[in-house]
Amino acid sequence: MVRETGVSYYGVAYPERAIEDFRDLLEHSCNAVLFGISEFDYWFWHENTFKLIELAKLRGFTVYVDLWGWGKVFGGEPPSIFLQKHHEYRQVSAKGKVYAAACFNTEEFRNYVVERVEELAKESDADYFFWDEPHYA
Repeated sequence: MVRETGVSYYGVAYPERAIEDFRDLLEHSCNAVLFGISEFDYWFWHENTFKLIELAKLRGFTVYVDLWGWGKVFGGEPPSIFLQKHHEYRQVSAKGKVYAAACFNTEEFRNYVVERVEELAKESDADYFFWDEPHYA
């Protein structure tokens, strides 16, 4: 039987704090960490994002990466940097209503996500990507 006990870890971008948290998680038999990484985290805390993944892997955690709230099409509350810069790529209903969420069908949004996922996959030791509630508005 495979047993995995994990937590969602988001809102902390300081490696020193994460080291303490990881120690506590291990003491409570956790062996997996899901990093909720918002677009802002990825942009502003870029280096620390990779450092947190590295620190978790060094401590033996299985690491999941969650694109938390990206484009407002994945689960989560954070604002979308993509939408702030590219409001023309929002979802539009069959009745013409424009929504505050990026459209999966636009090449621009797909490329935006794929490029960052490729970077995360190539430059980190994350084990999995977690697609958190992908949805149309």
